[in-house]
Amino acid sequence: RFYRFQNKDFVESPIRLCYAGTFFPHSYDRLFGSEGVIHNLLMEMDLGSIMVDLYPADSDSDLGCYEELPNVFVKKTMKIYDLLPIIQACDFPIILNDFRRIDEKLVKPRKYLFPTKIFTYLSAGLPIIINKEYEAAKEFLLSNGVAIVVGLDELGRLHEIIRECDYAAMKKNVAKFQENYSLQTKQR
Repeated sequence: RFYRFQNKDFVESPIRLCYAGTFFPHSYDRLFGSEGVIHNLLMEMDLGSIMVDLYPADSDSDLGCYEELPNVFVKKTMKIYDLLPIIQACDFPIILNDFRRIDEKLVKPRKYLFPTKIFTYLSAGLPIIINKEYEAAKEFLLSNGVAIVVGLDELGRLHEIIRECDYAAMKKNVAKFQENYSLQTKQR
């Protein structure tokens, strides 16, 4: 269980994760999709203590295979400006990709990708869970104290890893990040 501050008190509740993006649920081995990781994550996790909200980028996505999983909730497709206030109810958004499934020649450049979703999630006020294979993003997020970084081999222990983090400190760091990197602050 995860304790969150609510109504001037700490309450015990399941950890709520969210993922917004593209899904290819019947093609787990596609070259660049993160769906393989999302699928494996959901299969390996103790879903009794973790809830996952999935927001597909494409309303035509067939996500029936996820709807059968306990504590996984497939939501409707939304525009980003509608999604931000809704995902604020979640504890951590996830950015995961399985670099083991990518052609060796493409792995090195992919490691230096910096998903723009990072800024979307931080603007929602949320610390992020990202896999350590995103080397550039990982360094940036860790230096700002706004992420939990996990290896793909650690997904089965994700609940423990989350429980061990200082969530309150991470939320403060996200607020500090928003202050330091906001366009409004830079214009003053």
